[in-house]
Amino acid sequence: NWIPTVLMLATFPRVLEALRREGWEAESWPVLAANYGAQLSFCVMQGAGFVTAQLVLFDFVTTQPGSDQLMATANGYYVIVQNVANGLAPLISGALCTIGAALEPQYAPIATRALPFDVMACVGVVLCLLPLWVLGPGKVPDLRSARALLQLEQQ
Repeated sequence: NWIPTVLMLATFPRVLEALRREGWEAESWPVLAANYGAQLSFCVMQGAGFVTAQLVLFDFVTTQPGSDQLMATANGYYVIVQNVANGLAPLISGALCTIGAALEPQYAPIATRALPFDVMACVGVVLCLLPLWVLGPGKVPDLRSARALLQLEQQ
């Protein structure tokens, strides 16, 4: 589900800017539809990713010795990481938006107010392709199951 997310991140600010250039007001239905549609699709797709990551973590922990005690610790660390990400995201996005807006007059179309979306799309592509680059083609395990990771380790 990362491909639609990256495409949405790259196109949303440009669609919004095109609507504004065409004269649509901020409260008009096309602008609101683009805004809420992008937010809804992003939240649903990324929420599914968080749930998948949590299931993979729990599946992995249950295969370890002493999994009863490890489950609480794993869940605690998972919640901490998720909350740190949720806390830092607005700060980083706001800073990138400010930088993009400041650079826009000189460096458009490379640096614009869409900079946070462009950075998130690039980070998403890099992080999703990283396992392929590190492990090599044909060796990327099915990450939906921690048992696949354990099988890879045993080989």
